[in-house]
Order: sequence, then C-alpha cells, then structure tokens
Amino acid sequence: MDDFGTNGQGGAEGWVPPEADRYEALVAGPDGAPDWTLLGKVRDGGFSWCTFFLGPLYWAYRKCYAEAAVLVAFNVLAGFLPESFLWALLSLVTCVVLGFAFPYLYRWRADRLHAKAFAQGAASEREAVAYVRAHGGTSWVGVVALLAVAVALACAEVALTGLVASTAAAPRVSAF
Repeated sequence: MDDFGTNGQGGAEGWVPPEADRYEALVAGPDGAPDWTLLGKVRDGGFSWCTFFLGPLYWAYRKCYAEAAVLVAFNVLAGFLPESFLWALLSLVTCVVLGFAFPYLYRWRADRLHAKAFAQGAASEREAVAYVRAHGGTSWVGVVALLAVAVALACAEVALTGLVASTAAAPRVSAF
C-alpha cells in the first residue's frame, strides 16, 4: 500500500492526489474492500450505468440518502405532469444527466464528509479518513427503506387518485 492507500492505482505516472484516501474510504466503507471501477470513476469522472438504470436505489445503496430522497421527490413530482410522454422524456434526460453527474457528486460527498470530520474535531488526516470510511461503503438497509417509501408513496398516490376520481364522478346534487 502506498502513502495514499491506493495500492498503486494512480495514473500512468503512479502519482495519486492527496485526496485519494478519502475517495477510497468513501467507496470502500467500513469493510475496506473498495470497488476499483467506481473508485476510478470517482477520481477521474465517467458514466455510472448503475445510476442510469437504478437511480435513487443505487444512491441509497451507496449511503447517499439525502440525494436519493431528492431524486424520489423529483420523480414523484414529475409523475404529476399531464403528458406521459413528457414525463418519460424528463425521466430519461434525468437518468442520463445523473449517470454523468454521479462520480462528481460522490467525490463532492467525500470532500464534504472530510471537511465535516475536521469541523467535528478530527485531529489528523487519518482520523478524518476514518470518519469518511465510517460513513461510506454500501447499505442494503437504505435500499429496503427507499423501496418501502416508494411503495408507501405509490399507495398514497393510488388512494388520492381514487379519491379524486370518485369525487369527480359523483353526481352533483343541487338545491335548485
């Protein structure tokens, strides 16, 4: 393992930027087994097919819970668009944009966690990286929780749609 904890996975020259530790820590998480493909994308950019196909589920799996919640809220609000074609087009564009944006947003998350560690009193770089590692990795609990929220939202939407449809179809009774 080299000075930056990347097992020599740096560029062609072998140089690795100082922030590589926090990126590896976020990707690896507490179990310490990084996904080298994702780590490369986080460091160098690229397209995340997992984000493209799985969207908020992948973000929840990667412990990006706030980001996943924003995506779910966006999808729920986009579902109220009157044109189904417009909703489908907006969803596709969103998936493509997020596929390209995920590595950069994930790197930004690592930088924010790193800064938060020092704000909370980390005395050394090693402690800050340990903080990032503790908040990184993957979580199936996040995926299950997000699926439960999605099912609850779908049930609420069906109930509200049925309620609106039943009141709209009800005959109006007039006093005149």
